[in-house]
Amino acid sequence: MLQMEMKNSQAIRALLSNYIHESESIKETCREYIFNKYYEKNDMFINKTLEDIRMDLVYLENAEEFEHCQLLNDILKEFE
Repeated sequence: MLQMEMKNSQAIRALLSNYIHESESIKETCREYIFNKYYEKNDMFINKTLEDIRMDLVYLENAEEFEHCQLLNDILKEFE
């Protein structure tokens, strides 16, 4: 199980590093997957989920993880 999660984590990082270069359909799939991870982590409370995404966005901006920031910004735009 841990090995599978590590592979998933590596795949997610690889996808995030190329997010801005992916097709719109891949971006949509990625946004949906990441949103669902946040949503599940926050016991399916939408307000907690969006706040968690915003907090991570601040952290990632400071860490200069711009591809990941773009993904989170795209997710948040869907809820504006």
